[in-house]
Amino acid sequence: MKKLVLAGAMASLLASCAQQGPKEQNEQPLQQQQQTKPDEIREKMQWFADAKLGIFIHWGIYSVKGIDESWSFHNKKISHADYMSQMSGFTADKYDPQAWADLIAASGAKYAVITTKHHDGVALWDTKLNDLSTAKGTPAKRDVLTPSSRPSVNAASKRAHISR
Repeated sequence: MKKLVLAGAMASLLASCAQQGPKEQNEQPLQQQQQTKPDEIREKMQWFADAKLGIFIHWGIYSVKGIDESWSFHNKKISHADYMSQMSGFTADKYDPQAWADLIAASGAKYAVITTKHHDGVALWDTKLNDLSTAKGTPAKRDVLTPSSRPSVNAASKRAHISR
């Protein structure tokens, strides 16, 4: 019975939250998910099929202890506190976006994707949302995504025909 009452209360809360409009003058209402036409999906999927090789870069505070990314605390391999303590060791001292771009270009990859924020909530840029970022909460004290948009990195991306 308690579960039924709790479920009803949660449903009511969610329904009331969904019906409310913006709370502040600058806050925008939630947008409905964009609908993509089947023909557009086929075109996009064909692009990936033709590209053949893409590089996915997963990098974040989990690299400090070399554990398997942010699912490690969800899967109870490490406590959340131990996981988040890695922020104090994230320096990005050896981060070289130019070398990454050159390596991606040399590999023949047609696209690259970098995970900018994992399940841990730590952003690789200077987010205004909170202090969970490489710029505010780590010894790196910087946005590590912005360097990947420098002209020399963009040039390597263009040589590899990587879309940004």
